[in-house]
Amino acid sequence: MEIKPGIGLGSIRFGFEEGLVTRMLGKPDRVEEAEFVERSGDWYRELSFGHLSASFRFDKEDDFKLGNITIDGRGHTLFGGDLHGRSRAFVIRFLGAGANELPQLVDRDLDIDYECLSYKRMGVMLFFHDGCLDEIQYGYLFEPDDNTAIWPK
Repeated sequence: MEIKPGIGLGSIRFGFEEGLVTRMLGKPDRVEEAEFVERSGDWYRELSFGHLSASFRFDKEDDFKLGNITIDGRGHTLFGGDLHGRSRAFVIRFLGAGANELPQLVDRDLDIDYECLSYKRMGVMLFFHDGCLDEIQYGYLFEPDDNTAIWPK
């Protein structure tokens, strides 16, 4: 499926309700419901689909509309390329023109074998394990004020 930064994955769009996503994709392999921080009231639900190597997160803060997608396997393209497993250098070169921005290194206190690069304007975070792309996380975009969500039409 095509990864569409700020829009969604294939025909799935940010802002869709969980019921619509499950009608389109079928029953998820796993459903996780938890708080980001215990006792914060900041709940989310995440639906994982193993056959798609993808999971879809619905946050209470967004009225449980689809707000984040994680890709952790092959079979998805970003700007026409399936980048899973490719080297950090290859991914940065490949995304150069399409991303229209330079990635920023994110300090996330992750395992030493992980590195995270952020393409903020695209709302995309790339996670590299041992120098190879292991996971892509992305969500809807924001207005320049960084507070107002831009939901795709």
